[in-house]
Amino acid sequence: MDLHTSSSDKDFIESLYYSINADVLIIHRANDALGYDGVTFDKCNTFFCKEPIILTGGGDNFNAGFCFALFHDFDLFQSLLVANAVSGYYVKTGISPSGDQLKIFLKSC
Repeated sequence: MDLHTSSSDKDFIESLYYSINADVLIIHRANDALGYDGVTFDKCNTFFCKEPIILTGGGDNFNAGFCFALFHDFDLFQSLLVANAVSGYYVKTGISPSGDQLKIFLKSC
């Protein structure tokens, strides 16, 4: 596998995707999240919090939000957005959001 850290985000995730066996590859970073499904590359900013209530579990909430969105047939970008919103809400409040809480959070951003 020939991965170069100087590659663009798109080139990096595509080369990583083709070196593993997955339907979708996502990379969740502090300021953004990347996704690639073999056809579509998407990048979505996070809801970065300078003073989080909690960090442990932020990634788990991201994964839960992403899975929820995929199960509801959201496209890749929409799934990254939901995942980032669920994670962002969690680190800002310390609780996983309900659907209504998530809607309010997204409207306030």
